[in-house]
Amino acid sequence: MIKCRVIFLKTKKKKKFLTEIKKMTFDKKNFDCLSISMVILKELERMGFKKMTNIQSICIPPSLKGFDIIGSARTGSGKTLCYVLPIFQKIYILGWSFSNSIFSIVLAPTRELCIQLFNFFRAFRNLKFLKTGILIGGEISKKKKINNSKSINLIATPGSLLKTFSEETIINFDFLKLLIIDEVDKILDMGFKKFFYVILKYLPKKKQFFLFSATLTTKLKNLARLNLEKPFFGCVKKKELIKNKANYENFPNISRRIFQFFGILFKQKKINILYSFLKSHIKRKILVFFSTKKQVKFFFIFLKKIKENFNLFHIQGDMNQNKRIENFIGFSRSKSGILLSTDVMARGIDFPSIDWVVQVDCPENEKTYLHRIGRAGRFFETGKCLLILKTNEIHFLEILRKNFIKIRKINFNNNQILNISGKIKNFTAKNKKILKIAQEAFFSYMRFIFLQKNRNIFNLEKINWEETLTDFGINNLISKKLD
Repeated sequence: MIKCRVIFLKTKKKKKFLTEIKKMTFDKKNFDCLSISMVILKELERMGFKKMTNIQSICIPPSLKGFDIIGSARTGSGKTLCYVLPIFQKIYILGWSFSNSIFSIVLAPTRELCIQLFNFFRAFRNLKFLKTGILIGGEISKKKKINNSKSINLIATPGSLLKTFSEETIINFDFLKLLIIDEVDKILDMGFKKFFYVILKYLPKKKQFFLFSATLTTKLKNLARLNLEKPFFGCVKKKELIKNKANYENFPNISRRIFQFFGILFKQKKINILYSFLKSHIKRKILVFFSTKKQVKFFFIFLKKIKENFNLFHIQGDMNQNKRIENFIGFSRSKSGILLSTDVMARGIDFPSIDWVVQVDCPENEKTYLHRIGRAGRFFETGKCLLILKTNEIHFLEILRKNFIKIRKINFNNNQILNISGKIKNFTAKNKKILKIAQEAFFSYMRFIFLQKNRNIFNLEKINWEETLTDFGINNLISKKLD
């Protein structure tokens, strides 16, 4: 089902807005039906964009008319082009001539998503009238600042952009026309709502907004009502979600090309299941999610040490920025490989041809689950997802079913499970430094469980901690007072 509507903030303008909306056509999917230049149409054709997706056919026509856009659709549905195309078209028409002045800003929650967006803009290589710069945190060299000052489209993380305002900078925002916020719900969840109001003080009052997310939340609606003068809301949802109105507004659609499975651990050890799965899918491209960054660090070190010819990568918040970007690009370009990550990779990232998404730990809620599996089945690709659950976490399946998320059960075949518990135990026993990393990983997971609100799933009393310790190669429950 396709849903679109105008949110009216000023009743006097309602009739005028309705007249404009009736002139727009949403059922035509060809790009040549849009009011865009032939130069851009030829570049779209060269890049393989033949027809608009549902969200594009809803959002692009009103955006070209100057409406503020609030877009919501499942991951991998083509939301990025909903604002990239208007940027190109508006700059081309205006013949932007303000030297050293930013025309548009694209905000994204993570460095990796910023890099991905930067590369997407660069892929339009024949449209040389748009120069794009990037701000992603860390130390920015003088040369990079000068390059950004020559850009007319700037991609940035919220913190990096805020830092630019507080410093002396040669980047000029006085003539800004477009402000795009991608994965806006994630930015709000990260506590950047105050930042949103701060940034508006530094930018011109008259500008067009684009707010995009896979999940439509109350926070996003309130933000739109407070700050947008001419808002248009476009949404693509499943028909069956209408039956549950509470869930209809809050959850993204799921691609039919994503096949979801879960397996329950009875007597099996989680580390053995993970290792056996990776070993049997060594030629596949796999994204593995853990709950904490210390878990990612420990299991990456362990899997790297056992030398199983895994093409292994890892990304987590404490990594050096250059290494983090190197791993992101390396995994993106690999035809096969394994990326261990936290939820920093769960939103907005387009890794090509992901075969499997594996969730080693039960996600904190259904939204996290949906964003994680959304890394597979992008556009017209197919992907599979495996959720590993302990017996005390089975209640999570009821939450999925209540939200019309269909997931099938698979049984772990004990004859196919490789026992690696001895290796991980020896690995931590021989090296005090590794043991400390294992202990920190265990306690970080313990802290994650403790902080969760849903006690039907995350109950400290029901967890077999002795069994959990063996997954980290630790013999006994010990004090956290480490050397």
